[in-house]
Amino acid sequence: MNEKSFAYFQNRVKEKIADFGIYDFGEKETQQFSKAEVLNFLQEFLRESDTKEECDYFSKAILLECYKYDSCIYYLKEEKNSETKKTSIFFWDLHYKKKLPEEIKKIILQENTFLPSQGKTEAVFPIRGKHNVQEEMSYPSNEKVIIGALEVKGRYPLHEHDLFFLEKYCRRLGMGIHFFDFIEYNKRLTQHIIDMLTVASHDIRGPLNNIAVGLKVLEKELYGKLDPKVKEVVKGLYRKSNSLSLTLNTYLGETSLFSGHIEIKKEKIDYRIDIINPLLEEFSEEFAQNKILIDESMGGIPEGRISITADRIWLLAVYRNLFSNVIKYGGMGCTMAFGFEDWGDHYRLNVFNTGRPIEATEQEKLFEKFYRIEGEETKNVKGAGVGLYFVKEIIEGHGGKIWYEPKHDGSNFVFTIPKD
Repeated sequence: MNEKSFAYFQNRVKEKIADFGIYDFGEKETQQFSKAEVLNFLQEFLRESDTKEECDYFSKAILLECYKYDSCIYYLKEEKNSETKKTSIFFWDLHYKKKLPEEIKKIILQENTFLPSQGKTEAVFPIRGKHNVQEEMSYPSNEKVIIGALEVKGRYPLHEHDLFFLEKYCRRLGMGIHFFDFIEYNKRLTQHIIDMLTVASHDIRGPLNNIAVGLKVLEKELYGKLDPKVKEVVKGLYRKSNSLSLTLNTYLGETSLFSGHIEIKKEKIDYRIDIINPLLEEFSEEFAQNKILIDESMGGIPEGRISITADRIWLLAVYRNLFSNVIKYGGMGCTMAFGFEDWGDHYRLNVFNTGRPIEATEQEKLFEKFYRIEGEETKNVKGAGVGLYFVKEIIEGHGGKIWYEPKHDGSNFVFTIPKD
């Protein structure tokens, strides 16, 4: 164990003990703390811990500080031999430096405490976790499973009341370790799902782009003249496949964001041709259904080619989120406007929609992860509250900033993209 790291946990335990010193409860024993207080120390530190390593360090520091016990937690490990298909079971410490002997392992797996001698100054206790829900349905509700072991070495012989206390201590320790195992399992599962989604999205994108190109070729009648009705159907299919391709790119971006692998790849793009026009076409039906008016007189974008350096996929995702929010929060019949200005060393862009401005108390939280505006007008709006957080990460990844400007007649989201 790293001594410098362990010193931090010792200091935290000493601080907690000092906090408990202002209370005068529990019968004091030969030590200065009651056993109930020590169990409270452990429970509070388990709540603070985020990993098994922190749990391990806190437990060692508590027993050392309160009882002068030297202790070590061993975790149950299972290894399957790929050739023999047999599973071997071991009890290892956190850093794989110490291993429980075979005779002690057998005793622990039988849920018994190992006591090496009559004048015992050391013992090994089983640590129990929970069954999963499916297993608990077939067992009594208090049934536990072995997930580890606690080795304790003291200066003086351990008495019956010490053993009873340490068994209680292990039960509480087991709940904490089981929780950390559950968290780690869910992290691995989440990452596996994200990886699968990323691979699937990537594999689908290629064929989907080929379909879109093929439909475009058909629409231009390069393979022959089309009946007007057929041509209209092909045009619609092209628009939908292109929209699906853009959505797929967004999902690829969002999975990158959640997995912590966001990567901005800047290139020269045409702001109007590569960003605005495809999205206006993608949202055309939804804008029409919601009677949303696009007012270019409120700023708009300059005429002609507008060349900027940005990640095309990510910038499309930014506008897709902001346009979607216009539909969700602007309301039926609102007016939308978007602008583009050259401010010397950066570009200043915005998306505006008419409607009720966002309350001042909510403005500060707009770009927080999982935050959603609550209210009568938004209770039926679907979403996980990650859209604007996602947008903020992209803009800041480009080196820019994004903020909200309330207007008397609506909401204005403004962001910047620096020039190279």
